[in-house]
Amino acid sequence: LGGGMLDVDAALQHSRGNVLVRSNPTADRRAFIDRTVPAGDYTLVVRGGAEGTPSRGFSSYSSLGNYGISGTVTNTGTPAPPTPQPPTPVPPTPVPGAAYLTLRQNNGATITGAEFGFLSDGWASEYPSETDVAVTLEGNCELQWTSFDLEDSENCKYDWILITSGGSSQKYCGSTLPPTASFSGSVTVALHSDEGLEKSGFDLEFRCNAAPPTPTPPTPTPPTPQPPTPEPPTPQPPTPVPGAAYLTLRENNGATFVGAVFGFLSDGWATEYPAETDVEVTF
Repeated sequence: LGGGMLDVDAALQHSRGNVLVRSNPTADRRAFIDRTVPAGDYTLVVRGGAEGTPSRGFSSYSSLGNYGISGTVTNTGTPAPPTPQPPTPVPPTPVPGAAYLTLRQNNGATITGAEFGFLSDGWASEYPSETDVAVTLEGNCELQWTSFDLEDSENCKYDWILITSGGSSQKYCGSTLPPTASFSGSVTVALHSDEGLEKSGFDLEFRCNAAPPTPTPPTPTPPTPQPPTPEPPTPQPPTPVPGAAYLTLRENNGATFVGAVFGFLSDGWATEYPAETDVEVTF
């Protein structure tokens, strides 16, 4: 395929949608397909390829132009036995207590200390083309993939999942499950897809426990100063009335005094007067 202006990126695709072979040679505008396959329905997909970078090459966005196709198809007379169909994907078993979300629904979100399952949009049929979505998880997290099928390519240059944590990144594509991995702190899961050849996507389950906060020692609070308890004044003996004697009410209970000068003290004065007392004096 080629001979014109287009940098050909060609793929032979089965009627079920899976790519059997792909060709986009480096430094060659042509593509070559040579594959023996069982009898059946196949599609030859041609699109613009890419070479290097836009500054030192060109991207698929600017890869346009005419091309030609030549070739032969042989041994078509003997029908081949039907190719067994792959099983229909079964929805994932939910994580206990978890909900299933999609990356697109939560694009740009940061999730802390949670337990969820993530499905690619359109899971079990095809994820959308031309997609860039990402979710950040925080805490002590474990990521486990139970289903994974993205368009495969060298260095995952078309569709990929990118896992980023602690300044390092790892890209995944194809149909091999990424390994179960544990992260502490922050991990970002990003999905990218180009304009064609989407697959069934992925099912990712994760469990994140919120990282315990760093304990802060309590700030000691100085005690509130209490005002001193005032001491009762020491009783002073009375100043004698000139020419007077001091008596007690009990000693003179019921008495009447006329034209006299005395001082009266309660019984037990300066310590305690008696309980249950009723005494009186008349002047």
